[in-house]
Amino acid sequence: MPVLKILFTFVVLAGVAWFFARILTSDELRKTDLSRSPAQILWDQTRAARPGDLVLAMALYLSGMAFSGLFWVGLLRAAGAPISVGVGLRAYYISHLGKYTPGMGLPTVLRMTMAAAAGVRPGTAALTAAYETLTTMAAGALVAAVLIGWKTAGDPTMVWKALGLLVLAGVPVLPGVFNPLVRRLSSRFTAGQPLPRLPAVALPIGLVVTACGWAFLGASLFAVTRALQASPAPWSVYECLDCTAIAALSYVAGFVGQTPGGLGVREVILQQFLVPRLGGEAPAVVAVLLLRVLWTAAELAAAGVLFWLPVKKRGSEV
Repeated sequence: MPVLKILFTFVVLAGVAWFFARILTSDELRKTDLSRSPAQILWDQTRAARPGDLVLAMALYLSGMAFSGLFWVGLLRAAGAPISVGVGLRAYYISHLGKYTPGMGLPTVLRMTMAAAAGVRPGTAALTAAYETLTTMAAGALVAAVLIGWKTAGDPTMVWKALGLLVLAGVPVLPGVFNPLVRRLSSRFTAGQPLPRLPAVALPIGLVVTACGWAFLGASLFAVTRALQASPAPWSVYECLDCTAIAALSYVAGFVGQTPGGLGVREVILQQFLVPRLGGEAPAVVAVLLLRVLWTAAELAAAGVLFWLPVKKRGSEV
């Protein structure tokens, strides 16, 4: 295990380093000021920003992730897996670093490995991980559709777009679509072993719980925009809900785009929505990339603290 931990650390750090290199050589950021490098622009903007809002943005992001992590722990327990909240959240946060490496299966493999060390069968861990991921993404799409429709109620064109998004988000969560999709995504990790059945109430409960997490991510985005503005808008429920719709839509689109960490897809959508809010393309680009850096740094910090903590095995799964 010590050797595997060291190997995993090098793999993840290499993936994150590549990820940051892409950000710090961004052509979009370079175009905002040809006299400075993208790294210099981002560093100067970060130094000029209000540190309190930046720290708050990181804390809100990690808090939002906890809702999905707790939902996954609940799924494991519903499947008969003896896992504590602490061990489950540790596996959940660390597994997120796998999304920065090529391929879509590493986060699930990481969750399976750490859950197995706590006595959970790999097949159960894979099934519940797929269930949680799809539920979180479905909740994000539903939240974005509802909030965009509410915000643009007076614009018939946007209302139809919101209804279209709502339909696209709603179809995957239908039981006849959702359950087979979950089992298909987890099948390559289960090796044909029998899988537990999750209760029917798991999906609606998961949609409500993870929707709360999206609200925290929206507040995190709002904190970043406030940090970069000389005269920021005061904190309000309306502003946070507006940013929640933007964050959810861009994050889900990045997930569907299948790029490592949603890189590129998420930034394009965020930038389009933030240009009118921040008053120009340049500050929008800076805000988008700074948000990415802060969220990735928060994940690294959380995983770095949790990764080396010892795991106390509670027992074997029935």
